[in-house]
Amino acid sequence: MANQEFFVEQHKGYNIYVVPDDMPESPREWDNLGTMVCWHRDYVLGDKEEYVLGRPLKHWIRENVRVFVQDIERSGGIVLPLYLYDHSNLAMSTKPFSCPWDSGQVGFIYVHADTIRREYKKKRISAKLRAQVTEQLEGEVAIYDTYLRGDDVHGFVVESDDGEELDSCWGFYGYEYCLSQAREAAFWLWYQCRLTEIAERPELHMPKSVGGRELTEYDKRKVEEEHELWIRVHCEQLTLGVVA
Repeated sequence: MANQEFFVEQHKGYNIYVVPDDMPESPREWDNLGTMVCWHRDYVLGDKEEYVLGRPLKHWIRENVRVFVQDIERSGGIVLPLYLYDHSNLAMSTKPFSCPWDSGQVGFIYVHADTIRREYKKKRISAKLRAQVTEQLEGEVAIYDTYLRGDDVHGFVVESDDGEELDSCWGFYGYEYCLSQAREAAFWLWYQCRLTEIAERPELHMPKSVGGRELTEYDKRKVEEEHELWIRVHCEQLTLGVVA
């Protein structure tokens, strides 16, 4: 049974708990558009380290910042600076923090022009597309910032009334998003239960005879088709909330 401290609500007859995720997966392990390269003497940040000619890529970038940025931008790619705030906890942003003593630039997040054209299936990178890609890169940094702060990553547990765990999932960034996924999980548990009840109704049992004669294989197929149609209609009504 989940800790009652994290009980949120009852949805479709199931108890929902939203629990802090203390060991979330780094979002840089996901399939991201941008590449995040960072350097810091105390922390391992960003993507998995890449090597160029036997040297870490981050070292080359740090020593050749102007060349690195110019090469990406001239080819049509996008590169944004990364700033880290380090005071009791960590925070990251594409904009400088107000405190110069506990913060500073630690790297870049970037995407090459070829990657943009391939991922968005465009031959030309317009100003609108550049703004869209920039927003996506900033979104990736915002999610990574949440991961570093560790204050808004959650998991959910869905239980029956008697405390049996029926479903759970972890690694959701944002409380409201996690709760929405928990509600969806509870809905599908309820839906499957109702669907089973519908399928077991007496009117859906296969009759032994029709008009005093035994069912042929053709008769059975027709009855099964009618039952499937009836169940499908009721499933749609369940989804739309037409029937309880």
